[in-house]
Amino acid sequence: MKKAMNNKKGFTLVEIIVVLVILAILAAVAIPSMVSFVNDARGKAYVAEARVGLAAAQAVVTELVASGSATSINATGGITGGAYNEGNVITHPTFVSMTADVENANPEPGEPGAGSNGFSSVTVDESNNRVTGITYNAKSGHIITIADGTTTVSKKTTETEKE
Repeated sequence: MKKAMNNKKGFTLVEIIVVLVILAILAAVAIPSMVSFVNDARGKAYVAEARVGLAAAQAVVTELVASGSATSINATGGITGGAYNEGNVITHPTFVSMTADVENANPEPGEPGAGSNGFSSVTVDESNNRVTGITYNAKSGHIITIADGTTTVSKKTTETEKE
């Protein structure tokens, strides 16, 4: 009988608890840093999507001015003169098709950027018809603004957050 008790194999309850405590400590340290990495990656994806919009807006402006369809593009992205004077850069078919793959946009009806893949404004230097800025509204509530080469990411505050 004594021989059978000495040959017992397995872990004691204390050993199992020690392993579980070590795993819990590792999880407590690792999970917040992984969440931080995920949030950083999302932010970079939003900025990349805003840059796609900036390139698309510049393509539209260049196309319109080069073809003579517009005499100038005003400071808010509106097109004046020529055959396309009723439109805006962000509703132009070329812009819409170039930004069609933007997945994180917020084009909800009534929201900024509605009908334009989440892009709510384009700023153009009227003297040389160069796009100098764009504003992009992501589904997450982030607002990405690119102006004169500087990128700003901010979180839209809602009425419930203000209270």
